[in-house]
Amino acid sequence: MMHCRRTLVVAFIAALILTTTPSVRAGKPTALDLAVAQIQDQTGGRILKAGPVRDDNGQLLFRIKVLLPDGRIKVFWINPDNG
Repeated sequence: MMHCRRTLVVAFIAALILTTTPSVRAGKPTALDLAVAQIQDQTGGRILKAGPVRDDNGQLLFRIKVLLPDGRIKVFWINPDNG
């Protein structure tokens, strides 16, 4: 029970930190926000999950998981350096 509570506290703190970064506080869209908007516009789907990941070479990528209008789930990999 204590482990579960600790996990929730860590998750809450992480969410708080992520939502209080300077770009979010200033209301400016981040590169991830723009990539998500682009994928949502292109597919008409619902974003299920999106976030930054590193590939095996350490390259930063955005992984965006989308529920498409036809019910399929598709994962998009976006390079933030070149879209």
